[in-house]
Amino acid sequence: MKERMLRRTITISPEDYEKISDFIKHTGQTFSEFLREKAIAYIDDFDAMTLREALETLPYVDKEEQAYYDEIWDTIDWNIDDAVEVKIEDVIARKGR
Repeated sequence: MKERMLRRTITISPEDYEKISDFIKHTGQTFSEFLREKAIAYIDDFDAMTLREALETLPYVDKEEQAYYDEIWDTIDWNIDDAVEVKIEDVIARKGR
């Protein structure tokens, strides 16, 4: 049985709509297929990043917040054998304390 799809409305500028529409004419995809595929790929790529890569892709971070992340980064002992991967969710949860 085919999975049920949801319908959502988005707000987009006429210029962005035209740019995407012109591009997808060459791909054979619908507007929805293109946006869905690109959004999922972006999320998958972001999820596959290391913590440092993820932090570097974020838009503006104020100086206080950057100092917080730098402090965490600087406290990591990179020469230990029993290290575990730190996930961005862990950093966000710690900041909320």
